[in-house]
Amino acid sequence: MDSPFLDMHDIDIAAYLQDRYQVPVTIANEANLAAVYHRDFDNRDNQLNNLVLVSIQRGVNMGLLLDHHLYQGGQGRAGELGHVRENGQQLTSTSSEATIISHISNAKGENQLSLAEVKKYHQHRDNTTEMILTDWINQLAQITLNLTSLYDPDEIMYKSPLMDAIPELFDRLKTITTQLSPMQETPTPLSLVAHTKYASLLGGCAMVTRKILDLEDLELNFTPVRERALV
Repeated sequence: MDSPFLDMHDIDIAAYLQDRYQVPVTIANEANLAAVYHRDFDNRDNQLNNLVLVSIQRGVNMGLLLDHHLYQGGQGRAGELGHVRENGQQLTSTSSEATIISHISNAKGENQLSLAEVKKYHQHRDNTTEMILTDWINQLAQITLNLTSLYDPDEIMYKSPLMDAIPELFDRLKTITTQLSPMQETPTPLSLVAHTKYASLLGGCAMVTRKILDLEDLELNFTPVRERALV
């Protein structure tokens, strides 16, 4: 349906792989797979029925669990948060990590900085870096409040390598969201996805396992065989 970062428009990748390897192929975006990961690997008490998972990397995407089931919409486009427009601009062009890092790189007169280099500027309390990161967190706080109003989830989770690298940013997000929440409302709990590097991969493993065994509607708890390797 959409391939913003790779030139794969008009390519039926599922049909291609199915024909090449003679096995059924299922396609899902990484935010949906991360939501499946949290439901199946990281939700031990099965208390979480409604989840909004916001994945922020090159784009801004969202995985939705409604009544414990992944919601993808009529054509699989539900949760395309990066396509939402604010002041005429898509959120991907204003709120993605790629955009934020690019802003910092340009402001410092550098080529594209790495996460480690952005973290170093943050640790040194570089004013320009702090200003850009603060604006970003304020944007995410507003997005969080809007998602709370739209979906009333049990929890909102963020999957963000930048917040993983600089945990203080997520602490700021929680604080600002609480401050901006209406006084009569209890703020929706916020958390970071565990094992950011592996969440989508493991969510894919869970999705394929369910499909092969025809257990897509059953409550299952998965555990990585080598869980220590994911720490």
